[in-house]
Amino acid sequence: MTIEVRNLTVRYGPSPILKDISLRVDAGQVLAVLGPSGSGKTTLLLAIAGLLPHGATVSGSVLVGEQDFSGVPASERNIPMMFQSYALFPNMTVFGNVSFPLRVRNLPGSEMKARTNEVLSLVHLSDKASRYPHELSGGEQQRAALARSLVLKPQAMLLDEPVGALDKHLRDALLGEIKELQRQIKITMLYVTHDQAEALYISNRIAVLKDGALQQLGDSEDVYSKPANVFVARFLGQVNLIRATLRAVDGKGGIFLTSGGLELRSCVSTDRLEMSRSYLLAIRPEHVKVTGDRGGLPGTVEESRCIGGEHQCFVRVRGIEQPIMSTWRSTPEVEAGDNVSVSWSPLAVTPLEDETL
Repeated sequence: MTIEVRNLTVRYGPSPILKDISLRVDAGQVLAVLGPSGSGKTTLLLAIAGLLPHGATVSGSVLVGEQDFSGVPASERNIPMMFQSYALFPNMTVFGNVSFPLRVRNLPGSEMKARTNEVLSLVHLSDKASRYPHELSGGEQQRAALARSLVLKPQAMLLDEPVGALDKHLRDALLGEIKELQRQIKITMLYVTHDQAEALYISNRIAVLKDGALQQLGDSEDVYSKPANVFVARFLGQVNLIRATLRAVDGKGGIFLTSGGLELRSCVSTDRLEMSRSYLLAIRPEHVKVTGDRGGLPGTVEESRCIGGEHQCFVRVRGIEQPIMSTWRSTPEVEAGDNVSVSWSPLAVTPLEDETL
């Protein structure tokens, strides 16, 4: 079932929380909605679910499949919303919590039992059906909340930072389970998070919000590798931003000059670029190669460090204002003080508007 939002604006009083948002999630796909706190992520889900608080002013439309949900109450939308908090009834067993939506709808007992057991099996909680929430781990409680959302067999689902309250080990495990579950049942999902790694892992496409406005919408890899602006580049992972002025264009792209007189090339379309204008050249650290060989830009290693399984290296290059960061997974062969060569492909360079001007 597709979910489409058209020109959605939400206000609490005079100030808009969401500003003319339009996006679409195809059937069976996952769209990650990414942005900092206060960007409007949760408000977007509440608007789709029909759960906006009293007093909110809404314009635009929400369509699920071919049905326009404008004015349709939440109880008739069958789009469950899963929150970061588990919101389980403490006085009910896991079975009772999961079957609750079915009992509210007066489903026959045999069908209610069969469907509840089916989703409990799906989330690997069959052996915990008689337990109470306080007897479960955080991950098990969230899986019970997930099962309760799925028991009505919705064709679309909204998840608001569902793993945010868990520690890293449980978060990674549950995230993998959600991804596998989505693949099995092919349910359409909008998945809200502020964690860029989580967004890239879980989704087919990403929407980035800032201050209630949509900054970029596209395939996960495209949004990461070709950010639309500096905010997206910085928010969606680590990035080198090199200030330089467009000096020339040719059949291969643009030629830029840094304030230190260093010439850099970008092999992207120059249709929207203006000659002699300052840009920030975005280069992801994993695209930066650091070696002891000649042939690239000469530099000196300022710092080399290991964080988890990732190695980071910062190289000072003459003609560039800030150190260039490189990341890789193999054991580093350089250390602070080494003279090295830095290089990257022009295909990895994305010119962005210099928003400081």
